[in-house]
Amino acid sequence: MHQAELGKHVLVGKNAVIMNWAKIGDDCIIGSGCVVPQNKVVEANSLVLGVPGKIVGKVTENQKKYSLNATEFYQTLPKRYHDSLKLLKNH
Repeated sequence: MHQAELGKHVLVGKNAVIMNWAKIGDDCIIGSGCVVPQNKVVEANSLVLGVPGKIVGKVTENQKKYSLNATEFYQTLPKRYHDSLKLLKNH
């Protein structure tokens, strides 16, 4: 991404590409493998899928909740992994 703008709480799926100068509004979901074209403006709460990326619907409240819960979970992982580290002795 070069000079693309992403709003708050945007979920970008695996292998998705957001081209230059695209603008993604708050609370959007960009599907896996999606290619958002250059200069594309995506309104808040949009679900974007496909190649090229097209708005196919609105993000539901359940999808927003899932996205926020997933974000909170992923934010706990570094500490959990760090706290579980154990020093191994050479054999």
